[in-house]
Amino acid sequence: ISIGIAVVSNDKKHIESIIDKMLNFIESHTEGEIVEVDREIV
Repeated sequence: ISIGIAVVSNDKKHIESIIDKMLNFIESHTEGEIVEVDREIV
C-alpha cells in the first residue's frame, strides 16, 4: 500500500511534527509496518 500525505504550513518544524505524529499513529493503529518514508518539503 502507498499512502500520500500533504501538509500545508509556513513552518518547517510544524510540518515535521505533524508528519511524525501521522507516522506514529499509523504504526500504532495498524498491524502493518512502515518500511520507507520519502519527505519533500518545498
